[in-house]
Amino acid sequence: MDTVNALTFRQKFGEILDKVVSSGQPIVVERQNKPVVVMYPYEEKKAELEKLVGEERKKQLRKMLDEWTRKWGKSIPGEKTTTDMIRETRDNRFGKRWWKTRSNY
Repeated sequence: MDTVNALTFRQKFGEILDKVVSSGQPIVVERQNKPVVVMYPYEEKKAELEKLVGEERKKQLRKMLDEWTRKWGKSIPGEKTTTDMIRETRDNRFGKRWWKTRSNY
């Protein structure tokens, strides 16, 4: 694995990028003789990156769902329950309190 210092990396970024892509070999960038970054060809790490992004997205969605559940509980604010919708439909069809006027079977 090749190494390059940060100053050279900055000055010759395009050349180094082309070298990584064409050779398929990663390059380590060092600052003060200590490795700080590794540049890999995308195709070499594609599967890992996609998995990492997918897992991170799942974590974000779980967090959002947990926050929503803590705030609102299991009900949707402003939404009617099934019972309310059925009652409203019956009221619209037969008039309010229709169940009190019907005969018992």
